[in-house]
Amino acid sequence: MASGRLRHESQQAEAGGMRRVELELDWLAAGDAARLIARAPLGIRMEAEGFLAPRTRTRQQPVLHIVRFDLVEEGDGIQG
Repeated sequence: MASGRLRHESQQAEAGGMRRVELELDWLAAGDAARLIARAPLGIRMEAEGFLAPRTRTRQQPVLHIVRFDLVEEGDGIQG
């Protein structure tokens, strides 16, 4: 298992306009994804896919469970 906190920044279309979205979110990864992410340098850009689930049954704070990701560094991607 590997875990951390990511920062998301994007522009999203909403109600005919553009909205800037910025947030921080805790994440978890298991198996091969966890091993590869653990080797990545801190602060690198990462494009991740997964699902949101509550931290625990009693704490409903969402956590991103990463099942696939790309580390993006100077135009190159490392898939996991």
